[in-house]
Amino acid sequence: MEENKDISILYVEDDPSLAKLFEKLLTSLNYKVDLSYDGADAIEKIKAKYYHIILLDLMLPKYSGTEVLYAINKEGLKYGKVIILTNLAWDEFAQKTKENYGVQDYLVKSNYQPQQVAEIIQKRLMELQSS
Repeated sequence: MEENKDISILYVEDDPSLAKLFEKLLTSLNYKVDLSYDGADAIEKIKAKYYHIILLDLMLPKYSGTEVLYAINKEGLKYGKVIILTNLAWDEFAQKTKENYGVQDYLVKSNYQPQQVAEIIQKRLMELQSS
């Protein structure tokens, strides 16, 4: 897992306990993890740094996850892959979000254990490296 040391992940989540859980898991896999607890802070972090993976909740203070996606795409900011991790289980919305913003995965939190999310992150990183 030494090869993960240069991989940066931004997790945007307004629940501090969940954010810390994922931070601990992902840093144990040797990823560099930054946390953001609201949409405005997330946009500023994405402006300042390239993230290989953005793990993004939709229900956030200041700006929603959808507003974050709109802003970073409108500004032409560079980033790797976006994975939505939310409580909002709405298939039509998920499909539109994937189509409109190039989101790779739309995951409903209650359907995934943290380790499963980590496996999806690893899969998306392999895609990035092969592209």
